[in-house]
Amino acid sequence: MTAGFATKHDKTELVVPHFGALLDVSVVPVDFDTDTFGTFSGEVAREGSALDTALRKARVGAESSVDSLGIGSEGTIGPSHQLPLLTANAEIVAFVDLRRGISVTEHTISHSIRTIAMTVQPHGNYHAALAAGGFPDHGVIVKPADGELTPMFKGLHSFADVDSAVRVCSIASADGKARIESDFRANHCPSRRPAIAEAGHRLALRLRACCPTCSAPGWGVVTYERGVPCSLCGEIVDLPTREILGCTACGEQRPAVRPIRTSIDPSRCPLCNP
Repeated sequence: MTAGFATKHDKTELVVPHFGALLDVSVVPVDFDTDTFGTFSGEVAREGSALDTALRKARVGAESSVDSLGIGSEGTIGPSHQLPLLTANAEIVAFVDLRRGISVTEHTISHSIRTIAMTVQPHGNYHAALAAGGFPDHGVIVKPADGELTPMFKGLHSFADVDSAVRVCSIASADGKARIESDFRANHCPSRRPAIAEAGHRLALRLRACCPTCSAPGWGVVTYERGVPCSLCGEIVDLPTREILGCTACGEQRPAVRPIRTSIDPSRCPLCNP
């Protein structure tokens, strides 16, 4: 069987090994401009959530597949809710089977992505800061620091190209400065790619698990039981206690046999450690 992967940023190779080895499914790229669903650089706003967008891309892939199977991927990058000083890279990979009417998703969150963000002036001393952020292996975009998004230069991987773009964008900017930011597209951001591959691996593993009721693929975690007592004072804290496994095809749900936790340390209790 063959699944179409709607991507223009070289993501196909990240999931091919997992779908081939675990599911015997070939994954082929689909020629589609996924930037129409939204861009990291802001020219096109994403409509809906990252999950919605990943599923839309997967449907595009499925519509181009002779087997009506599709894969889509969408990432979100921003401040971590758990570790505020770090940047979180959340990746969702979605699978759609149009004939069965099945959609299955998996995700992963990484804090290993490298980022660059700075406002500079022409002839400024910013090369060292670029290198510290992973440049030139990690690409950047350059745009005016104040005003419109244009002109915008994307996918830059050389200091000479960045310097040239900074000169052009600073002239177009109301404050005479240019903004340099990471180009988070997967083919320009090597540290983002492992998270996409991991989400693809998790999805392939999940598709191997079938629903105990209807036998549809994709049996896995759909939600959680919540509410854990503090081991010292007994206060109930809103944390997951047990996974709820489910099927996206028939809606069957069952609690996992083993709990995630039965109590929490007082250090995580809002009463014992306010």
